[in-house]
Amino acid sequence: MTSFGHIARLLGRKFNVSSFFLGPSWYKCPKTMRLNTQYAFIYQLPTARELRDIGSNITKEDFKRAYREATKDKYNSLLMDKKSNNPMLQYRNGIDRMFDWIAEE
Repeated sequence: MTSFGHIARLLGRKFNVSSFFLGPSWYKCPKTMRLNTQYAFIYQLPTARELRDIGSNITKEDFKRAYREATKDKYNSLLMDKKSNNPMLQYRNGIDRMFDWIAEE
């Protein structure tokens, strides 16, 4: 049987198709998909462990601060952009709002 991740990779490479995976938990998403994702919209996480383990290229304190600011209102999300090299764009409050304090550090 072919996995969803395998199908998504084939479609993306051959037909320029983007895939979206929605899940209730960061860890319920297959690890291969988590590692290869370019954009992740993070809403309120179910456990502190998930919050602790997700952010990687900024300090844990900064990641927690960004997460709390972005998700303080219902239905808002923290956007992690793994494709960008610009620190201001890597972590955003939703799609279009940046954290000014990330660039200051």
